[in-house]
Amino acid sequence: MWTTLSYKTGVQASNDDWASYEMPSERADFDLMQDSIIHLQNQVNYIKRKKEIQQANLLSSGGQGVESFGIYEYQDSTQAAKTTYLTTKDWGFIIGSDHFDATIYHSKGGKSFIRYPIITKISKHHFKYRYEDREVGFKYDLREKQILLPLQKPYQKLIANTFLWIIVIISFFVMLFGIVLFIRFLIAVSLNRIFEEYNILRLLLISLSCFLTVLFPYLVALVLYVVYNKELSVGLVFLKKFSSTDFSLIVAGIFFAVLYRAFKKGKALKEENELTV
Repeated sequence: MWTTLSYKTGVQASNDDWASYEMPSERADFDLMQDSIIHLQNQVNYIKRKKEIQQANLLSSGGQGVESFGIYEYQDSTQAAKTTYLTTKDWGFIIGSDHFDATIYHSKGGKSFIRYPIITKISKHHFKYRYEDREVGFKYDLREKQILLPLQKPYQKLIANTFLWIIVIISFFVMLFGIVLFIRFLIAVSLNRIFEEYNILRLLLISLSCFLTVLFPYLVALVLYVVYNKELSVGLVFLKKFSSTDFSLIVAGIFFAVLYRAFKKGKALKEENELTV
């Protein structure tokens, strides 16, 4: 949806919101006066477009959530009633850019829109662009930078809350499971039960719990995209990235997987030596 055009220069916008620019040659000579006029024209047109944008004043009145997923109540300044939203920070878009090819979220008359550029190539080095609004089924919290998906029906709220608690329980169980396994592994080592079959299996399970902890939030984001495909497929991109914690867990998972292989081979060698003796 977003097209990045490099080497932008000489942008000239008209009142009908059309503009064009030309890629300069290697020896292009710039007229200071002309360049200043073009810059002023760009600023005037940008201010005109910005005045047309109305941002909804959304006020959060409480809720519950985990990391980038939650259920919160918001009150729109244009409406008296509160609305419950399913919120996610995994999906979004870059807004507030001064570049002419930026996508902008705005609201008007209680409805939400994405204003996006339509860029047309008119010659080898010339392009023209205009803006169009597309109505979307979500709102955007500028302060928290998260998408708000409305939960208008009681059964939607029930399903969303159930899904949230399932996420909390699974996340807690996986984390606790990995910690308990690690403690039991250390206890077995202290009791000289290093090469017991189940103790070696603990290393593999700890490794899997580390990887699952990293992958689980991405699985949640995938489920949200499948359920809200109609809303999230319009002008939005996947923003979730690996954090330093995710990287540490991946390293830990690899470490315990290597230990599992090493201990398994050690157990096999020990059994061979016992048979030889």
